[in-house]
Amino acid sequence: MPAGLAQRLGLAPGTAFEVTFESNPVNLRPLAISPATDGDWFGDVLLADMASAQELAGRRGELDSIQLRLAPAEASALAERLPAGVELRTYDDQRRTFDEMTRAFRTNLTAMSLLAVLVGAFLVYNAMAFAVVQRTPTFAVLRMLGTTPRQLFNRLLLEATALGLLGGVLGLLLGLGLGQSLLVLVTRTVSDLYVSVEATRPDIAPAQLLTALGVTLAAVLLATLAPARDAARTAPVALERESTAQETGHNTALHLLGLVLILACPLLIAVSGRSLVAGFVALALLIAGYVLLCPGLIRLLLGGLVYIANRSGSTRLRLALRGVQSALPRTGPALIALSVAVSATVGVTIMIGSFRASVMSWLDTTLQGDLYVYREAEGERLAPGWQSQMADLPGVESVAVARHRRLVLGGEPLRVMVLDGADAGARHFEMLSGPADAGRRVLANGTGLL
Repeated sequence: MPAGLAQRLGLAPGTAFEVTFESNPVNLRPLAISPATDGDWFGDVLLADMASAQELAGRRGELDSIQLRLAPAEASALAERLPAGVELRTYDDQRRTFDEMTRAFRTNLTAMSLLAVLVGAFLVYNAMAFAVVQRTPTFAVLRMLGTTPRQLFNRLLLEATALGLLGGVLGLLLGLGLGQSLLVLVTRTVSDLYVSVEATRPDIAPAQLLTALGVTLAAVLLATLAPARDAARTAPVALERESTAQETGHNTALHLLGLVLILACPLLIAVSGRSLVAGFVALALLIAGYVLLCPGLIRLLLGGLVYIANRSGSTRLRLALRGVQSALPRTGPALIALSVAVSATVGVTIMIGSFRASVMSWLDTTLQGDLYVYREAEGERLAPGWQSQMADLPGVESVAVARHRRLVLGGEPLRVMVLDGADAGARHFEMLSGPADAGRRVLANGTGLL
């Protein structure tokens, strides 16, 4: 028994306890408790010898699978001698199937992580740009004392590296804590959609932590390049100036590039079809195009507001808008980061809401019965005569019979449900094409299967 499970149940080796197996009470007695470091990976799984497991399951002499370690030649020879109903599958095939099923899940998580890095890079750029503006007099004094532009540039990069390293370490600690708290939700999603997993703590390798820290430092340094370049260009005469805010004019080339990137998004989606990676690439192009267009759009908006303020004659409004315009080179990156973060929040909210609505629609369509009776053992049939007995109960309108099986087709696991000809069974599905009652007719006259 895993140590975590034994601790929750308050059990020690030799202590008897009762469990429900196949709807029958069974008395078990743990022989040993596995170490906490190893047992945690088993979750709530109990390990027993095959004879005990077969007796508990009522399947004496039967095995679900046998694990072998074979050379390629031995595997080929064994595959030719297997009886009907038994197949030889390699571990690589099973691992490949699992990787294919979880690839979309991993791609979504990676895309959301990169979006967070993008927003963080904008905030870093904005913070460093403000720091450069505030310390312009200091940089001017350093330039008069003989500091070279390269030295100022390297100083800003060194400062950003130190802050990025500190923030990256804090981010890793917070991320590990958040990952531990969200592990239950993520594993539940993977178990519901792909394959059953039991994990009690994140499996994080040191290389992954170093990679995350490296991505953080790279994003910080890239976001600091422009402010560091501005600091290196500080002239000694800047000490006599009241303000050295950057004057960034209307850059037509950047705006045209942003417009081209935005127009390329629907073209890429139309050409790629249903490719998930292409969809995320199109999303990245959309964000990049919006970032390039955003300063120009903000200036146009402020220009329109200034025109309205001039027509209205409001001095306070004109002064406020002029102040916003003069500070735009420093506040622009923060506005872009905020808008990207808000748009991402809106997008995720819409995605979750649409997924929830789809699940609710599926449940309303599928679960049309008021009472479900089934055997816990997969493939086991209910006792003969139960259908007629339930149909004779008062208030029962109809009874539909279904049988579930798990098949493997082309190396992919597939759950199959076979329905009888009852009208209630056909109502569980919506026909994609053809007459609405085609499924009921097929099941009623026995000319096909659903």
